[in-house]
Amino acid sequence: MSKRERDAQLDVLRGIAVVGMFFFSFVVTLSDDLPILLTHNVLGKLLPGDFVLSLFLFCSGLSLAMLQSRINSLGNWTALRKLSVRIGQMLVASVFITPFSVGEVLGMDEMMLNLVLTLPALLIFACKRVWIWGFALGILIVHTLLGVSGVLRPSPEAYLGGYPLAIFWLPIVLGGGLAWVHTVREVWTQALLWCGILCLALLFVGWPDKMGIHSTFGLLSIVISLILLGILRRYSLRCRWLEYMGSKPLRMWVLMFALLGPIRLYAEVELRRRSLPLSPLMACAGSFAWMWCCFMLSRGWDRIIARTKTS
Repeated sequence: MSKRERDAQLDVLRGIAVVGMFFFSFVVTLSDDLPILLTHNVLGKLLPGDFVLSLFLFCSGLSLAMLQSRINSLGNWTALRKLSVRIGQMLVASVFITPFSVGEVLGMDEMMLNLVLTLPALLIFACKRVWIWGFALGILIVHTLLGVSGVLRPSPEAYLGGYPLAIFWLPIVLGGGLAWVHTVREVWTQALLWCGILCLALLFVGWPDKMGIHSTFGLLSIVISLILLGILRRYSLRCRWLEYMGSKPLRMWVLMFALLGPIRLYAEVELRRRSLPLSPLMACAGSFAWMWCCFMLSRGWDRIIARTKTS
């Protein structure tokens, strides 16, 4: 596959993250009686939904590395201008979404974290690969030392650690950028290397914890993301629906909150609770139903734009 073409497997991987974003965000808002495996962001617990954010950050890193490669080799400043527009769109969307996602305008949530890490990651990807490894490992070492010494103690009120701890999520983005390689074997080699680093970190830090902002969570996230990427690359797996979802992440995020935001507001203001009292089954059905609606709305919008351009 030419590196100038759209990366189908990357879109599938990002699509998996978008689907997880829809599902886990909605079920916890629609039901307050969920099995533990359907929840996420629980301090001291490691749950499947915790890896949605990290998988998306990994994909963002891979995309940024691709962009930097095109700029370096082709002088493709058009791509950089598109990135600037994208950053502006994310910032505008965050103004409207963060009050619902974290209760504070431009507060730290998943989109804002991705936005904050974009520029430093892009600058680092302009360096040689050995320096990218150095930045990633250096941040992880500092993160581990601060955690072991007890200096790093995330506030439970600051989601994802807030702006001060955003830097400690950067290694996941850099891990994604380092996965911008030519062969499947290189992906598996990196997975084994990161797995070895993870095993070493587990001796000092302990069990991964997303809400505790453990360095081992970031390492485990990179390993899992590389394994998924390796499988997709090895068998050239494609799924048109997931590819589409993965190619429109910002639009899907905005469409998701078109319903999720009012539901959260209603639950907090009218019911005085964080979630609606639906059954877990109804919550799962509602999550997938709205995801399908957003998919159809997005496809409809694409058709309108296409007709406008041809008329």
